[in-house]
Amino acid sequence: MVSSFRRTARFWCLVDWIYKKLGISDLVPEENAKHVSGYERAYVESHMHTIKNEIDNGMM
Repeated sequence: MVSSFRRTARFWCLVDWIYKKLGISDLVPEENAKHVSGYERAYVESHMHTIKNEIDNGMM
């Protein structure tokens, strides 16, 4: 679990660094949500539900 957390933390540090390098500073979730298709939203919600169930059942 810890190594997975560390990999995730490293990934987001890299993403932050890239965003800073590209000058991206204003991230507005509401604006981003306007550009997500219904299929993408359904896929992510389904995946998040599956992960929640796995955590609740002790599979992760």
